[in-house]
Amino acid sequence: INNAKEYLNSLVNYEERSPLEGKVSPIFVVKEMAQSMGSTGVRFLQLIGQYVDIPPEYEDEFSKVYDSMKGQLKYTAYQTLAREASKPDATPQLKSFWENLNELSETQAGGSMYTVYIGTMKDGTQKAVKVLVPNAISFIRENTESARKVAEGLLETKNYGNSDGVKLASVLIDDLENWLIEDIRATNYEQDDLEFTKLNGGFSNEEGAEIQIPAMTPTGTMFIKIEDWKEGE
Repeated sequence: INNAKEYLNSLVNYEERSPLEGKVSPIFVVKEMAQSMGSTGVRFLQLIGQYVDIPPEYEDEFSKVYDSMKGQLKYTAYQTLAREASKPDATPQLKSFWENLNELSETQAGGSMYTVYIGTMKDGTQKAVKVLVPNAISFIRENTESARKVAEGLLETKNYGNSDGVKLASVLIDDLENWLIEDIRATNYEQDDLEFTKLNGGFSNEEGAEIQIPAMTPTGTMFIKIEDWKEGE
């Protein structure tokens, strides 16, 4: 595994190299590939940073990839909210949220997995509303399967057949797919939020900076997560 890490580090080295005579570095190719893969690409960039040293000049480029994800249409988010709130087993809190929702803002953040909006209630209070993008899981599987086929093809070639880097990439692809899908399907979010609030609520450091934990609205569904909206300081 150490040899594989050294190999990946050599790949993302910013030095000029063939075959494009220094015009394109390997880390540039990694970024461009990730940008075309939506949320799967974003998570890939986050994951690869745990294994290799990313050149400082590319940290901002990676951030631009994160910020470029556009999310779903607001109309689609409304459809998801209406569907989940109308289910017989919907939580009373979710039903109340939907009944008292006045409007959703334009997209605040998002990508091909989730989109975040500010929901303004009829009484003027605001909520942060995170809505799962339809077909997110199939999108992830399609992209990781494509990446897996590329890695498998490289392992069959003369130049890369024994490459530790490609072998490690194959492992990372599997980990990435599992990570993304487990994140979507997680059912313990609301319990974890309560535990986090219990352990950290009211904490402040020596400078007086205090952790602010927005109150969570139980929804009982993986499709919607709701918290009180708080502006960062």
